[in-house]
Amino acid sequence: MLTGWALLALSAAYVGLLFGIAYFGDRVAALGRMARMQPWIYSLALGVYCTSWTFYGAVGRAAASGWDFLPIYLGPTLVFIFGGPLLARVIAVSKRHNITSIADFIGARYGRHQSLAMLVTLVAVFGVLPYIALQLKAVAFGFEALAQPLRLGQVPMLSISGGHADTALVIAAMLAIFAILFGTRQVLASENNHGVVLAIAFESLVKLLAFLAVGLYVCFSLRSGVVDAYAQALKLPQLHEPLHQGRWIAGFITQTLLAALAVVCLPRQFHVAVVESTSSRDLARARWVFPGYLLLVSFFVVPIAAAGLQHLPAGVPADAYVLALPLAEGHGWLAMAAYFGGFSAATSMVIVETIALATMLSNEVVLPLLLRSQRLHLQGRADLSGLLKLIRRVAIVVLVTAAYLYYRLFTGPGSLSAIGLLSFAAVAQFAPALIGGLVWRGGSTRGAMLGLCAGFAVWTYTLLLPALLAAFSLGAPWLAEGPAGIAALRPQALLFVTGLDPLTHGALFSLLANLLAYIIGSRLVQPRLAERLQAVQFLEDALRPGVAAGQPATTPATVSDLLALLDRFLGAERTQELVGEFARQRGRPLPSAQERADRDLLRFTEHLLAGALGASSARLLLASTLRGRDMQPEDVIRLLDETSHAIVFSQERLRATLEHLAQGVSVVDKDLQLVAWNHRYLELFNYPAELIHVGQPIENLFRFNAARGLLGEGAVETLVARRMEHMQRGTAYVHERALPDGMVIEI
Repeated sequence: MLTGWALLALSAAYVGLLFGIAYFGDRVAALGRMARMQPWIYSLALGVYCTSWTFYGAVGRAAASGWDFLPIYLGPTLVFIFGGPLLARVIAVSKRHNITSIADFIGARYGRHQSLAMLVTLVAVFGVLPYIALQLKAVAFGFEALAQPLRLGQVPMLSISGGHADTALVIAAMLAIFAILFGTRQVLASENNHGVVLAIAFESLVKLLAFLAVGLYVCFSLRSGVVDAYAQALKLPQLHEPLHQGRWIAGFITQTLLAALAVVCLPRQFHVAVVESTSSRDLARARWVFPGYLLLVSFFVVPIAAAGLQHLPAGVPADAYVLALPLAEGHGWLAMAAYFGGFSAATSMVIVETIALATMLSNEVVLPLLLRSQRLHLQGRADLSGLLKLIRRVAIVVLVTAAYLYYRLFTGPGSLSAIGLLSFAAVAQFAPALIGGLVWRGGSTRGAMLGLCAGFAVWTYTLLLPALLAAFSLGAPWLAEGPAGIAALRPQALLFVTGLDPLTHGALFSLLANLLAYIIGSRLVQPRLAERLQAVQFLEDALRPGVAAGQPATTPATVSDLLALLDRFLGAERTQELVGEFARQRGRPLPSAQERADRDLLRFTEHLLAGALGASSARLLLASTLRGRDMQPEDVIRLLDETSHAIVFSQERLRATLEHLAQGVSVVDKDLQLVAWNHRYLELFNYPAELIHVGQPIENLFRFNAARGLLGEGAVETLVARRMEHMQRGTAYVHERALPDGMVIEI
């Protein structure tokens, strides 16, 4: 029998072990000895996706509604198997822009818009807070299961409410300390936290091995093997009856979609998958390791659920089966292993989620407000790196405290999966702006903000409010009849749509409202120049930084201006180290302190500040510094855009000019590769979309056109060679071309 204090001491010792692993990881990484194992560590760290919801709640969901647990694993698996190119693009763009969070990513895509990044942050905090509370609930729930007096063959009547509330508070405090010590040690939030990632990877192994141990015990101790365990499970009505219900299919598809979006849009998943990625090898390994991890975690869910239904008393909650089955047979050590598996699932999520959210709150909300305040006189402070770390640490404490209060006030007796799905539907609201920003040039800041506001409002009305009211047994007439008796506004039957479960109804309506508002808002309000420049960088991977022809090589700011700005936020020692490395990489020393800084140094400064403060705040600070050099605001914006996007600016300006021409025109560079074209050119030749992009050799277009003329292979190559010879010589010629549809074009 374990006393509560003994179990609490073991839990504290486990957190202490995580401290040791994180410290070891930081030391080894500093010595450069982690590179070979990094892809495996990264892949296992992605297992932070599997929280206490999947460790305990998946079994509970399987026991209640059969195969409904599968979408939580299926969605991420599909994304990593089939969505690898999209993930690689997100990572590549984030590294290029020194992105620190999903809020920073979305804000940077839409013209470094500070208000949009702030909105994403606030939605993330309100949406994910219930999910963090769920982990505290699971910790208290697991603690309660083991801390009660046990006797062989007897299972206590466990309460899912988590009676040991103080346990959750103590654990929450320990996790906050861990996140503060290892998640805020460096100012540059875009730099890799090798120690934290190693600790999270370790916890992923612990929860996997613990769950497999319980699954193997069920199959080979309570059953006659895996085949027999599944055969017995498939006889249960919970597993075969839902398959004949149409409503089950809609819910299954919706949950799969939410899980697929969550594996990218959850702040902690974006942090681990994108910010903590160190090379392309990480994602290449994770694309098969992570789906394999999810397969192993999900493999024994059905046997454990079936064994719990058949071997445990009716009063034991299904979420407790992973713990209760070993306890029922007197296998205390196996129950202890299961407890630490669930403990690992909960603690890893709390640590990474609070670090990610604290970074977002600091960079996108608190710091911009402080910098704008005239009363605090922050502009005169020489070193703000300590303040930046303090803001993040306070944010972690506030987040954990708020999650604990939510756990005490609102979680109630509901299942773990219900709380998790609520947060999945919330973070899914980032998907239209995030994915749309990578595939659609026309997406605008106004559209992204309107979409996010509309989606979040519908999510709040249809999912969050009913959940909060249910926690206090309130609002039943309002839910049944609608506000003021307006039936069409019933939160769980909007516009008289019935027949869907509440989650499916709320998720579909909120995502539909989000997507429509995003598209309509983007169509009605044309993107600003800054947005168009950012869109090109996010959409065209072939972009290379450079200086546009005719632009001056220096900036109005002096070298000392930029170094002083870096000193304030990174600290003098770290600035000296990074600037020295920059000078070595470009092969020449920096100009003297009072000389004008060149554009490379300005771009490097913005890159570092983006890693510490986020892209939007970095642009704000640089603009303030340059304005201090007696520049007009419009000159500041022009300089920064020319510096960061010189090539893109030239392409955009050229394309805008070409669109005013009635003729179809295309432009190639000195290597005879396509760099610009107008809409009339596409209309005339009717090229397939995949053929037209920046960097496409013009020879391929010639060959495509010649092949459409139904010429023989030899004639095609002869014609292409003749056209290329004219292009290389730069000689002009005119001829007519008859297209297959009868149109004649003068070329």
